[in-house]
Amino acid sequence: MSSTADVYERFNLYSLPDTFYLEPRDKYGVVASNTYLEIDRNLGDVNIRRSTDFPIPVVEAEVQPIYGIVGVIRLVSGMV
Repeated sequence: MSSTADVYERFNLYSLPDTFYLEPRDKYGVVASNTYLEIDRNLGDVNIRRSTDFPIPVVEAEVQPIYGIVGVIRLVSGMV
């Protein structure tokens, strides 16, 4: 494993009811890595996945370009 970390200029945010996917893009909007970040909206789990092993379900997702993440917060919702 390399000791350097890649820094990406933008991402595609794929939103599904139970999961967020963040796919790194280069400055031209082309996929910049074969890995992406997966955030489980219910549990708050964060995982790095390989797109070849676990493709993002892009057909069902709402897609938005974003430029980074400031943080992740857990919101409590539903009936008490």
